[in-house]
Formats: sequence, structure tokens, C-alpha cells
Amino acid sequence: MLDPIDPLPPTPLTDWEILAVASLMVQRCDCDQFIAERMGLLALLDDADGVATWHAIAMKVQAIKDAPAV
Repeated sequence: MLDPIDPLPPTPLTDWEILAVASLMVQRCDCDQFIAERMGLLALLDDADGVATWHAIAMKVQAIKDAPAV
């Protein structure tokens, strides 16, 4: 969905940026709920790119949580 004030399409996040956001999200005690709420809001706004971005972040969060402790 394009912003009427800023008609340029959003730039997709790189893999590094998605990993950075996921790393910060893992530190939140409510990260799963936050991500689900964000994806739900973006879905209501018909923002498929936003939902896809947050889905990628959710996958990285899960990968970080599932990684063995070092």
C-alpha cells in the first residue's frame, strides 16, 4: 500500500536488517504477540509487503529462539 503523502514504494529490508530487527524483538518478553499484532494490523490495511516483512522477521525470531545456546 502506498502512502498518499509519500508516493514512492517502500524499500524492502535486507537480510541483515531483518536479522537486526529480529535480534531486538527476541529481547522483548512479548515479541510473539507484538509481531502477530503488527502482522494483523498490516493485513487489515492490505499491506502485503508489510505482512511479508514481518513474517520474515517472525521466522528469524523463531530461528534465534531455536538456536542452541552458546
